[in-house]
Amino acid sequence: MKKVSIITCIAALALIGASSAFASINQTPATMPSGFNIGISTGYTSNINNSFGYNLIAYSNKTNNFNVGGHIGYQFAIGNKFSIGPELGYSYLGGNKATLLGSSASTDYTATTAMIVGHFYPKSKLDLFAGAGAGYVHVNFSGNLGSINIPNSSQSKTVPVVEFGAGYNVNENFTVFAKDQIFISNNVDFAAANYVPTINVVAVGVSYSFGAL
Repeated sequence: MKKVSIITCIAALALIGASSAFASINQTPATMPSGFNIGISTGYTSNINNSFGYNLIAYSNKTNNFNVGGHIGYQFAIGNKFSIGPELGYSYLGGNKATLLGSSASTDYTATTAMIVGHFYPKSKLDLFAGAGAGYVHVNFSGNLGSINIPNSSQSKTVPVVEFGAGYNVNENFTVFAKDQIFISNNVDFAAANYVPTINVVAVGVSYSFGAL
């Protein structure tokens, strides 16, 4: 009987400990701190095959869909589950290279963004975020295609940009995240002046917060 009672007590204590640990993982902090954060990311960019009024898909085309970027921002805490603040970012979005009859031309896309980003923390380890703002997309073109000789040139356009994603707080400072960022352009004519297509960027990254989360 004593053995049964001891085993029952141990099991009860273990259950209480497990419940406390589970609760600590899922509880939200008393307040979300304000502070600066920085981050880097890399991923895949889509819809960057055409530029400068030339449909590069019509030629022997090789697209580099790799993107890499970084950001710096500041978050203002709102209660214990929300924060919001400005964020500046810069990214290399990728490019493409086309060849025709021994000649070649290439394009490279970069973007500078300024957004307001809001975060929602439903649990202490989970971070859901979304943002909106403006993106300055810069496209550089160099080379020639057959009889088409074009000196190094570039064009730029400011377009709306939105993003949404989710993160996991590894500890007080580091968060790993995945996001989808969309540069929204109304250009559909390849020959239009300052042609910039709607660009979709899917990326994963890590951020560091100077204020404990």
